[in-house]
Amino acid sequence: MHGTRTSLLKWFWAIFLMSMDKSGISALGLSKKIEVSYWVAWTLLQKIRKGMRSRDAKYKLTGVIEIDDAFFEGDAPF
Repeated sequence: MHGTRTSLLKWFWAIFLMSMDKSGISALGLSKKIEVSYWVAWTLLQKIRKGMRSRDAKYKLTGVIEIDDAFFEGDAPF
């Protein structure tokens, strides 16, 4: 977010819209919703995904996990 010309409000909208859609959001769809160019939306999505990927790498799920009404135990062989 630092050093970009995109407003903080548009960054927050992009993060919100990306996290609320189960299947993700395309750069074209995001560009139309927050009224930026395709390339700005694509860059926002790439930077958000990179931040999410680096944060998620630090955590490991354990115990009982619920995903879309399915249950998995922590020591399952998959």
